[in-house]
Amino acid sequence: MRVRISYTVEAGDVLTEAGKILGLSASTVQNVIKLYNDIQSELQKDEPDSEESPNLQVVRDSIDECRAELLEMDTRLQELVEIINGADDLRSGRLPYPTEEGLTVEETS
Repeated sequence: MRVRISYTVEAGDVLTEAGKILGLSASTVQNVIKLYNDIQSELQKDEPDSEESPNLQVVRDSIDECRAELLEMDTRLQELVEIINGADDLRSGRLPYPTEEGLTVEETS
């Protein structure tokens, strides 16, 4: 089961934190690339000059695993879009800055 967590950072550090969160997905991206290459290699065993036959169950299992990894990555990217949109709203003034007590304060000119 997946759960959503949250934590507090300084307003100026939101995008830096978003970059760190994206960095946590590096192993997922690397695994997707490996799976992609493995699928390609297995399927190429069907070429006329190959002495092996592709193991189609391995191909199916690898595709399923790749799709699961891509779904995880898509979820992470969507979360990052939400973080970036919130940071943009805060920077542009569409969203008021929170105070230490968690209440918001409208800036007036």
